[in-house]
Amino acid sequence: MCSHPIGCLRLLPSDAPQPPSAAADAPASEATLRWLEEEGEALAVDVCAEAGDAVLFSSRLWHCSGPNRTGADRRVYYGQYSRGAIGGEAPLCLAVRTGPAAAPGRET
Repeated sequence: MCSHPIGCLRLLPSDAPQPPSAAADAPASEATLRWLEEEGEALAVDVCAEAGDAVLFSSRLWHCSGPNRTGADRRVYYGQYSRGAIGGEAPLCLAVRTGPAAAPGRET
């Protein structure tokens, strides 16, 4: 478990047991979320990176951030590459836009 108070990246390795019926292109089901909490937590590994470190991993790995036990913001530069368009109802629809966007209170 990561001891850093701001938390760290947690990954479920691809060679570890995986949640049942976990489709990579669909939101996690209740059964999958339950498995991740009950079984996956013990199998996950912490990636304790320091400021300036680069961490590369496949977005197909189950991953999350550990708890931030401070009042400080946790910042990250997030780059993502995809074979196809990102969008729709899948979790990838939360990816950062690549096109221009209006600043709050301004028209494009």
